[in-house]
Amino acid sequence: MSGGARPEPFGARASAVRPVTTVARTVDNALMTLPGTGLPPAAVVFTGRDGAAETLRAALMPGDPAVSAVAGPAVSAVVGPAGVGKTELVLQTAHRALADGWFPGGVLFADLSGHDAGRRRSAGDVLVEWLVATGVPGEHIPSDVADRTRLWRDVLQAYTNPGRRLLLIIDNADGEDQVRPLLPGDDRIPVLITSRRTLDLDARGHHLDDLGPGAAVALLAAVVSARRGSTDPRLRDTARSGLTELAEVCAGLPLTLRIVAALLADRPHLQPEILARRLRDSRRPAAPAGGQAAPSDGPAAPAGGQAAPSGGQAAVRAAFDVSYQNLSDAPARLFRLLPIDPGPDLATLSAAHLADMPEHRVTALLADLHRAHLITEPAPGRWALHDLLRDYATERLAEVDGVAGAARAAHRLYGFYRDMTGAAAGELLAAGSLDAPEPAGSAAPNRPAAPGETGASDGLDASDRPALERFGSFGRPAAPDRHAALAWLDAELANLVAAARTGPGRGLGATTVDLAFSLAGHLTLRRRFTEAVAVTTRALDVLRTTGEDPAREGAAWDMLGAAQCELGRFDEAEQSWQRAAAVFGNCGDTHHAEAVRSRLDVLAKRRE
Repeated sequence: MSGGARPEPFGARASAVRPVTTVARTVDNALMTLPGTGLPPAAVVFTGRDGAAETLRAALMPGDPAVSAVAGPAVSAVVGPAGVGKTELVLQTAHRALADGWFPGGVLFADLSGHDAGRRRSAGDVLVEWLVATGVPGEHIPSDVADRTRLWRDVLQAYTNPGRRLLLIIDNADGEDQVRPLLPGDDRIPVLITSRRTLDLDARGHHLDDLGPGAAVALLAAVVSARRGSTDPRLRDTARSGLTELAEVCAGLPLTLRIVAALLADRPHLQPEILARRLRDSRRPAAPAGGQAAPSDGPAAPAGGQAAPSGGQAAVRAAFDVSYQNLSDAPARLFRLLPIDPGPDLATLSAAHLADMPEHRVTALLADLHRAHLITEPAPGRWALHDLLRDYATERLAEVDGVAGAARAAHRLYGFYRDMTGAAAGELLAAGSLDAPEPAGSAAPNRPAAPGETGASDGLDASDRPALERFGSFGRPAAPDRHAALAWLDAELANLVAAARTGPGRGLGATTVDLAFSLAGHLTLRRRFTEAVAVTTRALDVLRTTGEDPAREGAAWDMLGAAQCELGRFDEAEQSWQRAAAVFGNCGDTHHAEAVRSRLDVLAKRRE
């Protein structure tokens, strides 16, 4: 069936795309709550970048709109090697501009993870996130990226016309394809971009080099002073030679400097020159048989194709090694496990299940890692890794815990996500907030797994599966309710979608299927139909491969068709519903087969 007028999606609240004036009215109130949506905090200590910060700040300064409209691109790209402090410079600038009232419309921030193949985000995904954040319902977001970009620019223009200036931050980009669709069509809306390489964009370039010797020493001293006070004897003028030596070994990279400064701050008797010697020893490769060790100070080329400063990557690696070696067993193990989470950041409770430890104990360990500058806290109680540290922790995980240890930890975390999502969906179903499919003849898709229950495709045993906690209480004496369930699902949605997408690759196909069904109601409630299509498609890959549960396969095709229809992808929805009807018919489920055929009939009549 093709051609004819495009009908409204089956069961949709409105047409697939509304006029921008209508959308603008929808987002008008939503954006008023965006003074810093997704914007991570800036570091307390920031030094050595005054010139770069002022230059970047000048590009954001509000001015005469008539002049700004013809003054050239409002896009600024901060470029430099990994670990040089690009993101921190942008965050410091953005927070200061917000405090000065330059952006009453707020800030939207997106980390594209451009240099992490497993977590790299497309422009299309970010557009969905930003459009939803600005109040555009999911069913009004087009499936085509070019159409999303047009809608995005229209929404931005309608919102900013009354004078609500908005700042966009695009962090960690690796290619123009990640950035161009996100750019506004209006030069009055400034954009800050960070990347390890120069991008072919109409942007003001700001190349960030390593810190000079004086600035590097100042950063070391500032971190130590903030933690131990300015009277620390290692900060006296007579002891500055040790800090100078340490700064030289760190190659002027802020990421490295902050890590070694944290070591000094935690160990009041550790002298900078001793730490510098340890770093040199750590970066010196073992001599090959019959020959001398190769020099370690040559330039290295990080991902992205840009050469690092001389010795830069060797210095980074040495700092990671020394800091990791100074961890006791428990925080070192937790650090190794953190990259298993597939999402952008990890909640403390999730980390506790990942490590199979009490939450209060993991809270203390995360604080240790944060104090050591090995992890960041982008939001209260949520933790993230710099991509270089993520790679390093992954290497240590393979080296120390092996494939089996990593698999057990993944089973615990993904199982926790599945169980909590099922429990949250159950709470919402009980409160009448969700209406998710549950075909006859299949396991109830929205029920949580019982404690110790295993999935045949997961290969878990009872010891690997965390005990199911009553939703909302998180093991503490608090009554579960609809609001707690919604809050948890909203906070963890990016992680849950990422877990569903990556589950089959970890041998957790059954978990992906469970997540798809448990998330269906919430994704519909939040109008996140693009994510619903992605998650359900992944679940269908598993169900079709195993062929073990045709009733659930039929239900998944039905769910996929509904999400596609809400997105206005009517031909695809028709095909999905036809497959659903066929699968239900083949397994003898005439009730659900007829229900799907009725949806097809409605779709056909509306397209006549």
